[in-house]
Amino acid sequence: MTGKVTNERLRQLLLDLGFAKGQLVANNHRVFRHPDSRCLIVLPDNRDADTARAADVAGVRDHLAHQGHLEDEIFDRLMAEDKLPAT
Repeated sequence: MTGKVTNERLRQLLLDLGFAKGQLVANNHRVFRHPDSRCLIVLPDNRDADTARAADVAGVRDHLAHQGHLEDEIFDRLMAEDKLPAT
């Protein structure tokens, strides 16, 4: 995967895929919950413009693929091209 993935882009991808932004939990982490699949993703609530940590990007990528929300190749393309799916 290439291109700069910001915290904002990573969170917006989850919202575009139907995840709901939830509450802040311990250590300034935010919960994202998908209402249909009950999938949960927890990310640090870091500044929007900052580059997302590589471990967070990889974790979201793997989790979305494993839960059937988005294939790895599509995730990589969306992040590299700075394009997000239409809601």
